[in-house]
Amino acid sequence: MIILLTGDNFYEIDRELGRIVVEFDGEAEQLDADSLDPRNLTDIFSGVSLFSANRLVVIKRLNENTAVWEALARWLDKPSDTTLVLVEPKVDKRTKSYKALAKQADVRIFTAWTEHDALKAEKWLLDTASSDGIALSRDAAREIVVRRGTEQYQLLNTLLQLAV
Repeated sequence: MIILLTGDNFYEIDRELGRIVVEFDGEAEQLDADSLDPRNLTDIFSGVSLFSANRLVVIKRLNENTAVWEALARWLDKPSDTTLVLVEPKVDKRTKSYKALAKQADVRIFTAWTEHDALKAEKWLLDTASSDGIALSRDAAREIVVRRGTEQYQLLNTLLQLAV
């Protein structure tokens, strides 16, 4: 199975990746995309773990390694016990590999919030504060969103600073 996490909402991408890793029964492997070459795809898709029947391999920004990214398309239809999670904030949708991924992989797109999502950001901020046991009024949440914008990591950092 291949999962592609893409988009410009880094908070949601990180949260989804964390959820995938926690739900996996075993140890996730993190590979450095810069150090890979096309021959490593054989190990990724055909390799076996000594400790588990299934593997979870996470690679961030693989599309920056053009040689491996282009070779990836040839491996997508082969059966494998490896779950490969690709984290690609920016991916070129014109490439052969992306088109193959779009057909065969689980593509999850996370878009950043804009000014039009201010109410959504306020609600998220209030929910996050409540779940973390931080008292936050609706007016304070609105003011934080007005001053800091709708980027979730900015909002979370501001909330944590206020909690101190």
